Amino acid sequence: MFQKAIGLDLVVDSDSAKLIGNELMKQSRFDTTIELTLPHTKQTIEPMDIITFEHPYLPSDTPTLYRVLNVALRADGTLQIQLQEYNATVYDEVDPATL
Repeated sequence: MFQKAIGLDLVVDSDSAKLIGNELMKQSRFDTTIELTLPHTKQTIEPMDIITFEHPYLPSDTPTLYRVLNVALRADGTLQIQLQEYNATVYDEVDPATL
């Protein structure tokens, strides 16, 4: 069993804290991450964007939707991109009373 402590010091509503915790728990189930280097021509990619990523050498059951976590410009002019698997069901509406 995995546990993680999070600080929600600025959240004063208990229902909001439950919803945030629920989203973080569900997101932790989608932990596939990818790091890749792209030419600088892909500068329109920004952190928090949702993108489709497919590669011929990845298995067919590999997720295709990813959230951009980080974009860094490298000394050679290329971009270092970090992606994390994205699943929209993480953000489905939930009644806080059921949590």
